[in-house]
Amino acid sequence: MREPGGPKFEDEREPKRLSPISRIVGLPKEREKEIHKTFESMFKNQGVNEVEREKSQDEKEIVRDILAKMPDFVKRYGGKPVDSVVLDNIHFLDKGKFDDEANLASAEQCGAFNPFCQFLYVIGAEGNLKNAHTVCHELLHLNSFQSLWFKENNGEEVFNIRRSGFTIHGKDDGDTIYFNEISEAITEELSIRFEEENFADLSIIGAEVKKRDKFKKEAGLSMKDVLAINKKDSSIDFAFYSYSGERKKLNKIIDDIYDRNHDRFASVEEVFDVFARAYFTGKLLPVAHLIEKTYGKGAFRKIAQETKKEIQS
Repeated sequence: MREPGGPKFEDEREPKRLSPISRIVGLPKEREKEIHKTFESMFKNQGVNEVEREKSQDEKEIVRDILAKMPDFVKRYGGKPVDSVVLDNIHFLDKGKFDDEANLASAEQCGAFNPFCQFLYVIGAEGNLKNAHTVCHELLHLNSFQSLWFKENNGEEVFNIRRSGFTIHGKDDGDTIYFNEISEAITEELSIRFEEENFADLSIIGAEVKKRDKFKKEAGLSMKDVLAINKKDSSIDFAFYSYSGERKKLNKIIDDIYDRNHDRFASVEEVFDVFARAYFTGKLLPVAHLIEKTYGKGAFRKIAQETKKEIQS
């Protein structure tokens, strides 16, 4: 029996996607369609934020190039990309315009995507290659499975985040986010794969990527070597990849599943594919079954607790 307020693990259906919001739970179908249209309009008509700055021509070209390649990448893992994403949906913020401690704290991040506000931002200050990686990471969040809870509170409609990527928000406690570390690890692992396949071909950063790759080659480091280093020692990170500790946890789980299921999987990458598909489709049961088979009954829920995040609201 599910504990009160705890995560509920279930497969998700995904209707036609009109915005980053994949599903709204708790509404009649017709009302859900109306709310989806509202979110679609909100996503398509985003204004300029007060702390936003104008993108440089290089940044505009980088974003356009990534947007052009992202849909096919998402579809490879069974996802339904948000095809309506345009340049204006990616906001570059200016640290100099942050005027209070709360805003300054958020500015320490390279970027973020808020699934409820459908707002994706980048704080670009560390060069085109770093900015491209941040845009890629946050676009993957945006294209992942997103769903909302609907509740009535004193006659008013109230919406809370329910699912985002691999995460589950507690129904009775929306500030408890289960699998947060796993979801961020999957996002960054996907970012690394997208970068490896596409960044060398991007016009603005292609030369920089090739220069970096030449250095790796001369140093005897392939991408496989880099990922292996990150898995063994979370204190070592290469080429500004984030969430090294979280990725180490995820890769340990994936390695264990592969080691105990050679009859089903031909490679570690095939196991990762199962996690990536859950991230994009909302269907967690295949991953849950693999984890329970590998570690025993209750393991999936245990990992949910170990990788959760508490938000102070």
